Amino acid sequence: IYSSLKDIISLADIRQFIDIPIFTYSEGMKLRLGFSIAISSNPDILILDENISVGDANFQKKSLKKINELHRCGKTIIICSHNLSFIKKYCQRTFWFKNGKIVNFGRTDKIIQMYKNSKNDKKNNN
Repeated sequence: IYSSLKDIISLADIRQFIDIPIFTYSEGMKLRLGFSIAISSNPDILILDENISVGDANFQKKSLKKINELHRCGKTIIICSHNLSFIKKYCQRTFWFKNGKIVNFGRTDKIIQMYKNSKNDKKNNN
């Protein structure tokens, strides 16, 4: 999965901006470049923020392809997100955190259901 600088720039889709100072980049461009560098280094463990969804559909498609390649190679991918549909689609096991503490851990479908139930219980008690 190691990539050349050319591949990193291509994945980030910032070719036309690569020669300008990074402080002029938008936050989205910085995130895309950072993701491209991180995923191209062939990490054993990759931690992703929910901002992975930044960018257009083409960047998202390329990003998910790279994530899937890492997964097929047996790498560990940790996704920090509130996007339940994304978690359900891409995670086998899930930690549920509240106020920085683990509430529960287990199969993603069960944890998501527990989370939804807790939100419903909270609504019903108010």
